[in-house]
Amino acid sequence: MQEITRSLLWISNKSHILQRSRVQQKSTKISVMHYWNYVLIFIVVIIGPAVRAYLGGKNSEKYTTTPEGAVRVRAPRFQLVAGIILPFIGIPFIIGGLLLMRYAFISWSTLGDPSSVSPDQLTPLSLIAIAVFAAGIFFTAYSFLIIMSVRNEYVETGIDYVEKRERLGKIKRILFHEISSYSYSPRSEGGKLTISTSDGRRISFQTDYYRGNYVVSVIAFRMTNGHWPNPTDPTTHSRLVQAASNGTAKRYLSGFRKASNLSASHVHRLQNI
Repeated sequence: MQEITRSLLWISNKSHILQRSRVQQKSTKISVMHYWNYVLIFIVVIIGPAVRAYLGGKNSEKYTTTPEGAVRVRAPRFQLVAGIILPFIGIPFIIGGLLLMRYAFISWSTLGDPSSVSPDQLTPLSLIAIAVFAAGIFFTAYSFLIIMSVRNEYVETGIDYVEKRERLGKIKRILFHEISSYSYSPRSEGGKLTISTSDGRRISFQTDYYRGNYVVSVIAFRMTNGHWPNPTDPTTHSRLVQAASNGTAKRYLSGFRKASNLSASHVHRLQNI
């Protein structure tokens, strides 16, 4: 009897040890999964923007300035990676969403059929189907916009204007003295600058990706001097180029990120220093 009791105790202890070992292994797997989640978040939030900023800067450096002082920079090509990958995510989502919608419709039309979804599960299934389908449309449409951006988009800055061709082919040009307002976000990826005119034209672009520091320098000049610079004056142009290259203009606009009422009616148009 004692031997049987010892055997039962041994088996019980062994099962407890195995159970504890399984729990430890499970907790270890969960810890590893949490670790990789943090790694993925770090890559997406920190490394991803840093790599894009580096590649965007490299892309802008390969474009040369014309003798007239203009430079046209096209959209960075590295975006094509996302443009090629996203359809492989979006199209299966669209197909899956359509199949779920079909199944939900069949279940709705054949209520009571054992192979159909129960009425209380029909609404959640329909919502899931719509969400999956919408996600697929979003991924596919975003991929199309990325491809069109790489194909069409450029920003050209001259000595007295900035011009942008949008991803769908529309071209906008704004002369510097036509700028009525601006907003600058130096902490955004690439340094986002948005300029607008009183007649509704609007151009927005990343200054680091499209060699837009000269535009930043012109706006900083307007803010500090009260009038737009004369781009044909060699001394003024030299000062603008220097402020754009050494970062003085960017630092200034970092402290004055928005302004309005800058149109020609409020300034001395193209006045010299």
